Amino acid sequence: MFYRIIVLFSAIVLYGPFFSTHAQNRSKLPKDVQNAARKCNPNPDPLYVRSRVLDELANILNDSIPEYSKGVSRGFYTDDESGIGFFVVDLMNPSNKNLTLQDCVDFINGHVYHVAPPDLYYSLSHLVMLENGKLKVFRSVNCPSRGDRLEDAINYISAKLSHDQQRAEIIDRIRNYRKYGFYGSLHHAVSICKDWK
Repeated sequence: MFYRIIVLFSAIVLYGPFFSTHAQNRSKLPKDVQNAARKCNPNPDPLYVRSRVLDELANILNDSIPEYSKGVSRGFYTDDESGIGFFVVDLMNPSNKNLTLQDCVDFINGHVYHVAPPDLYYSLSHLVMLENGKLKVFRSVNCPSRGDRLEDAINYISAKLSHDQQRAEIIDRIRNYRKYGFYGSLHHAVSICKDWK
């Protein structure tokens, strides 16, 4: 138990700016930390503007997890090039991610992303595939009573990747999507999901 508290404390110290309650007071952060998130290169795929995709993801999360805005007044939102209150990991290239304010995730057509709040209590995972400028979203795949089934997402994405030589590896990452993210919790309850998977 003591070890878990130390790990959680360390995570909060290291990734504290990532959590939205801290991010809402961002103007009090030193200038070099404030500007770190604003140094992203333009998104390499012209079909997607990073700030617009992040705004759309924040809106999807606010719709899927309305309880979050009861605890954090602004809910999920973005700050130019970063998601606030949620992370984004490209499951086709896990090094392409937005876990901290310093990360710049690139949105690439045909790629699949794991999007979720890092707070375990609210952490309902969404799988998002980018298709010709649009987002195909599978909501709350780890909470069947509130969202879509993981198997439906896997079947859909697998069919779309039928000619991809790395399909098996990508589908394995999708099946194990929770390994690609950062989680912690300050809540006593386990999750807002009653049938957590």
